[in-house]
Amino acid sequence: MYFPSTKATHVNVKHLRSNHIQYDVNLRQTSSFSRLPLSIQYDSHRGYARPVNYNRLNSYIYLGFLPKTAASAKVTQGYKANKKDFTFRNCDGNPNSYLVFYHNNDSSAPFGYYKRCCYTKLMRGWIDQSKPAKTFLPADYFFQTEMHMGGCGGYAVSGYNTQTDIYGAALGIPFGKTKNVVNIFYM
Repeated sequence: MYFPSTKATHVNVKHLRSNHIQYDVNLRQTSSFSRLPLSIQYDSHRGYARPVNYNRLNSYIYLGFLPKTAASAKVTQGYKANKKDFTFRNCDGNPNSYLVFYHNNDSSAPFGYYKRCCYTKLMRGWIDQSKPAKTFLPADYFFQTEMHMGGCGGYAVSGYNTQTDIYGAALGIPFGKTKNVVNIFYM
């Protein structure tokens, strides 16, 4: 299933830490790519880089920042978290620019280089920029995440390396306003 959100200028991500505290962050494109919408897809990554664990950790929700056509450029890329840009310079044109939420209902171990590689500050920026949540979700709303940026941006899977304290994350998609309040639907 593919549901492009052509007007998805931002999403909210709620994550749960191992201390059972939930945190919220608003994610957007960096200032230099603010004209591009975010892409939200289910079990698909059409036009975007393929996630490393797409066929191993069951169903997934894909949050794409830059499509392959833009992410393959050797320019400054990244994401914005709570109004702060987190950036890197793509060193080799690898077009990774995503945050994936895996259902992983059988608790399978990830595949690939998740234990040894690429847990840069960029991979943790959205986590560290988060604020304590004012509303809460049940634990079964939180999915294992995989973030990949670049060529030289980083690669991280929640629950490992510098993210051992992250139980999982939930994606909140804005879908309308009621009396100046944006309604958020969490998946």
